[in-house]
Amino acid sequence: MVATERELKPKKKELANLREQLERLEKLVESKELEVYDLQVDLDALRKRRERRLPSHSSRSKSPRRSNSKSKNQHRESRRSSSQPRVSKRPCIVDNEDESDDDVVLMDAAEVKKELESASAAANTTVVPVEDSMPDHFWGRSSVPKLLVNHRFRAIPDGSARKGRHLSFNPIQPSIFATSPDEGGLILWSYQRQDQDIAKVVSLLPASFRQDNACAEGISWSPDGNRLAMAFRDPLHGKGEFCIVQLHQLKLEDSDTPQAIPRDRITSTSTTLHSRGISTIDWLPRGYGSDTTSRQLITTGNSDHAVVLWEEHEDIKNGGMDLKWSVLHRDHRSEVKSLCVHSKRDSLYTGGLDGLLIRYDMNKGRTEIVMERRKPTISKMNAVLEHPHNPNLLLVSCVEQNKHNLLLHDLRQRYRGDDMSLAWEGSSMSQYVVPRWSPAGYHVSCGSKSGVVNIWDVRMRGENYPTVLPQQSLRVHQKTVLHATWHPRYDAMFSSYYTWANATEIKFLDWADPEGGWKVHPMADYPLADFASVFAICTSYVLFVVFGTALMKMGIPAIKTSPLQFVYNPIQVIACSYMCVEAGIQAYRNNYSAAPCNAFKADDPVMGNVLYLFYLSKMLDLCDTMFIVLGKKWRQLSFLHVYHHLSVLIMYYLVFRIAQDGDTYASVVMNGFVHTIMYTYYFVSAHTRNIWWKKYLTLIQLIQFVMMNVQGYFMYSRHCPGMPPTIPLLYLVYVQSLFWLFVNFYVRSYVLGPKKVTSSKKNL
Repeated sequence: MVATERELKPKKKELANLREQLERLEKLVESKELEVYDLQVDLDALRKRRERRLPSHSSRSKSPRRSNSKSKNQHRESRRSSSQPRVSKRPCIVDNEDESDDDVVLMDAAEVKKELESASAAANTTVVPVEDSMPDHFWGRSSVPKLLVNHRFRAIPDGSARKGRHLSFNPIQPSIFATSPDEGGLILWSYQRQDQDIAKVVSLLPASFRQDNACAEGISWSPDGNRLAMAFRDPLHGKGEFCIVQLHQLKLEDSDTPQAIPRDRITSTSTTLHSRGISTIDWLPRGYGSDTTSRQLITTGNSDHAVVLWEEHEDIKNGGMDLKWSVLHRDHRSEVKSLCVHSKRDSLYTGGLDGLLIRYDMNKGRTEIVMERRKPTISKMNAVLEHPHNPNLLLVSCVEQNKHNLLLHDLRQRYRGDDMSLAWEGSSMSQYVVPRWSPAGYHVSCGSKSGVVNIWDVRMRGENYPTVLPQQSLRVHQKTVLHATWHPRYDAMFSSYYTWANATEIKFLDWADPEGGWKVHPMADYPLADFASVFAICTSYVLFVVFGTALMKMGIPAIKTSPLQFVYNPIQVIACSYMCVEAGIQAYRNNYSAAPCNAFKADDPVMGNVLYLFYLSKMLDLCDTMFIVLGKKWRQLSFLHVYHHLSVLIMYYLVFRIAQDGDTYASVVMNGFVHTIMYTYYFVSAHTRNIWWKKYLTLIQLIQFVMMNVQGYFMYSRHCPGMPPTIPLLYLVYVQSLFWLFVNFYVRSYVLGPKKVTSSKKNL
């Protein structure tokens, strides 16, 4: 038995080593699979960013041809002849090219018949363009999401009194998009990618479209981009109403005020089919690519549950266009809130507040229930969106009382309730909050009532699969975000510098605050509060110090800045004293104490506004260096001066973004008080030569640093709630560096230096 154990021991050890090697190989294989998947995803994204050309939709059938005319016949088969040649028993001449009479091909009569049959079949055949670069079943496959790093926000007022309700990009000219506010009307905007400029083109009066109750419940561009359909929420005299607006070649006045659109450009239709208003409206397109047009509309009603098809016909009597209607179905039990015209053009999907997703077959005229979510509670289906590149995938938005689910449903499979769900929970949900696909089809965005935009990478599987929580939440607004619409062509809308700066900011803030408290900062999108601005200002400051000093020393005469400083110094005195007093008042009102730890509210900071003003004041302080360089006062341009002004801006950028409340008020009070005295000294020294209390100003600075050290030590040792430990630790190190630099300055100036006090300004 003992011998057997001795023999088994090396074998067991060898087996354990093999198992370890197997585990390493499995991990290596898994990582390589992820790398291959990521490369495939990147390749797909690059393909989609190219100008895509849709495949030809004519018949691909070829008849035997003579070799010398094969290419010409193939080119001719992709076009339909405007005039059909007469078929005879003799060989006939067919010329499909109007531009050149020399491009002639001899064809036999039998070939002519085949070509005409092929062209006729192509006209009646529905061909769906499929994006071959999009991998099928790509959702829920990856374990690592790809998050958005380029999320720089810019708030643009639209001049409306009420909130915006709709935003829609022109399908042909993506640089043009339309918005419609709650009060009605229409606003056209222009987006220029080169300089990321968004400008208002024209604002059209609500009365141009409807005299009363002009709020649009839905807007939709026609496939050719020339017209816009608007459906109105509220009925008038028991009739629902929608209108079609002709915007192509619209002559605009050069005015910032809202304009009225000519009545001959608007076709309005009232109907008793939607007696309680219209919920959604969309076009039913014909053709593909640049030949896409539409003469048909789909509307859905509120409580009438009707899905109606409208088709344009020429009105011979009145010399205009008339709309004829037909009811497709009334199979919903409640308001029809969402509508999706499938790219195959053979079906449309409707979702209602009754928890039903219904497919209507345009060819057979029949309906079938694709999805039913009525137990244990009814889910309100407020949006149905087809994937941009995969016609088999639908995104179905389902709203419940405290939960919002975005279901990814494969149309090739029967719904069983286990579809992948992008979900989040909240105290209350709104049926007007709807999702949007990204143009590449890998991300989904959805607004919320809290002003946060949630983003998912649909390739991400997650720990709670099939339920996937938001991988990224961006605070964009202070109130409800109805939808976050992506640009139809560009995934990234900003330059490479901002991409790098925002990615660096995320890494920097995540390092300083690993728990992610900085993500709920309500003031993060304030002007100049981002890393891109701080980095650009600091870089410009250093370049000015280096090259500005060099230029001034090359012989440029000193520039007199005393008139400017005469205004600048009092402004600083007023600003610093205000921040000192305001921080003290807010601390008193909220029962703050002098000792840490005071209440820290990351999402609603008491000290947020005064700290933001204090942060901006550090940018204004950089003017001190400008006065020194332009005035050629080289004795004041020391390492202490440059280090102090540059580092304090970076430090308080970090404090404002992460430690925006609580005990940070003490540094605002102390530093505001000291700077009030300092800029008072600067102002007085411009008029008085000898100031006896100059050296005491440096002593006050040193006392301030000692008090800041004590404060930082208590914040770090007590582990104050809400305050990331990285901040007080950096604060301690930074204040220590300033303390010893100022001690060195004090010793050199007032202990080892001359006894006589001069009127030169102190080196700050």
